[in-house]
Amino acid sequence: MKMEATMEKTVAQEFAEFEKENGPSFIYGHINSPYDGCFFLNGITFVSGDYAYVAADLNRYSRYKRYVVTPPNKPATIQHHCRSIQKMEELTAGCIKAEDIDNVLSGPRSDGLEFHPISELGKNTPYALFKQVNIIATALGYDTKGQFGCASCGLAFEAGEDLFYLESEFKGNGGIGIEVGAPVCQECYSDRVCAYCGNECEPYQNGVDEDGRCVCCAEKKVCPVTGEEISLEWDSSEEAVAAYREGISEDGLKAIEYAKDYEDKATGSLFKKAKKS
Repeated sequence: MKMEATMEKTVAQEFAEFEKENGPSFIYGHINSPYDGCFFLNGITFVSGDYAYVAADLNRYSRYKRYVVTPPNKPATIQHHCRSIQKMEELTAGCIKAEDIDNVLSGPRSDGLEFHPISELGKNTPYALFKQVNIIATALGYDTKGQFGCASCGLAFEAGEDLFYLESEFKGNGGIGIEVGAPVCQECYSDRVCAYCGNECEPYQNGVDEDGRCVCCAEKKVCPVTGEEISLEWDSSEEAVAAYREGISEDGLKAIEYAKDYEDKATGSLFKKAKKS
């Protein structure tokens, strides 16, 4: 749901009414032009009491650092869930007074900020913010189970877990910013990125030889059947990779299969044995 504060009510007041009707919720908006030029940051914000937690390090930007505060007597839930300095720093880096939401966030479109219940957190969180948002939501005691997971295998991400992004899925956001693709777990990232050259490729194209090299950096071989050099390219087919792993070229493998098929036909019986009467 998209909301815009009226002259009579602040964003905090509008949001309080939304939460009263919809239960635990969050705000999505933009942190506008922290740099010179056409640029914005995505901002997911949670409100807890008199404070709002924005998933961004507002201290980095002179325009917003004056709004950052450290809440006294941090809620017990925050103390319980933030078991490391890193998590506490990420939680408080964007902490402001709820009354200052109007000064930090603006609507992603002309129709104002977006208010959503917590059950819609995962699908409304920009991919680059998965880690920070999961940390803050967990620290504030929200239930986000099953909302954040690997785009490839579906493994659920733990709050604070390092996430991995594939460069092939980066794209511009219409300004000078870059939006990342859906994050993946370390195992799925390793399946796609060669440990030797760092190139991304399809999982079947990675780890094609004994040393774990991908199609781009695997050593060339000589096919024992055709005598030709076997080399793989970035667009090599799954069949070509499978043949390379057997130490043979795709043409050599086809030749062997053809010869075997010919031998089977040559030695097979052409007539079925007559049934005994």
